[in-house]
Amino acid sequence: MSQQVKYYGYTGDLVLQDTDLLELNYFSEIKKVCIDESIGLIVNLESPFIYKDFITIKDKVCLGANQRNVDKLHYLSPKLINLSNNHINDFGNDGVQLTLKILLNNNFNSFGVGKRGDIKIIDNTADNLINMAFTLRSSDQSGSLLFATDQVYGPSDLDLELISEVKKNNETKNLVVSVHWGTEDISIPDRETRIIARKIIDAGADLVIGHHPHIVQPLEIYKEKMIFYSVGNFYFPDIKYSFRNKIVEKKTMKHQLIGIVPVFDFSDTVRLVKIYEIRNNDQKQIVRIIKPKKLIKSKVYYSFFPILYKKNESMRLAKYYSQRLVEKITSCFH
Repeated sequence: MSQQVKYYGYTGDLVLQDTDLLELNYFSEIKKVCIDESIGLIVNLESPFIYKDFITIKDKVCLGANQRNVDKLHYLSPKLINLSNNHINDFGNDGVQLTLKILLNNNFNSFGVGKRGDIKIIDNTADNLINMAFTLRSSDQSGSLLFATDQVYGPSDLDLELISEVKKNNETKNLVVSVHWGTEDISIPDRETRIIARKIIDAGADLVIGHHPHIVQPLEIYKEKMIFYSVGNFYFPDIKYSFRNKIVEKKTMKHQLIGIVPVFDFSDTVRLVKIYEIRNNDQKQIVRIIKPKKLIKSKVYYSFFPILYKKNESMRLAKYYSQRLVEKITSCFH
């Protein structure tokens, strides 16, 4: 972003697969907000750039975007692109290396992926701001390759000791930790995610930003610091993908059309300036301001977390496996 950045806004998941026909002005409202208010976007890019002949290395839903869709990033002009997620290496090193090459050639700053021992986990974003990015196994329960190895590019698992070390060496800077974690399509973070979030704060983080569930989850205040468990989706289109030699079409669900972009002032401490809600429809994004209290839940609500989570998880799994059963039965007749 060529203009001076005063504030930073963190987006939810951005998927550019099957967006070849998406007009750039679809994002005109958020772009205008960023220009008018000097906001530098920090975008979570969840679809690597690929060529048609690239082959997936995972037996699951895999995401990949045509390189021409880098024009959407140009239009948004993000300050930083986060690549730490469970889809960045769906096409192995080919997809990761092409993505890094395209972003570099287009003068985008990115972080969050690499080979083991050589991952750019830390980005010194500004004089008073450091960003760190991690991915948890909870974001991919298929058992597929997820983390970086000596041979394969990927994200890093959570490293609390590294967070503590970075904070200790940068006591005057604000440390933001972004984490790809949790269970998809459930509005309640599970107990383990909440425990991990607090450990991240205890380790030295000043702010936690969560991605992956594809639904907006609560904002929690712990030790006077904010934990955004999931900021939902920034943009997630209907997609077609190949799974076990079949073309599957996945329609975006209603809650997957919504995300938030919390905006912060890091000039001193971490100050929440405002929260923008993003709603996607067929024509454009609709952007509006929402109050933080809309996302903050009471202690009573959290006391029912185990019950609410179990109920929602049971419903999600029942729906998921019933759909898989129908697909299995249908395939027997073809």
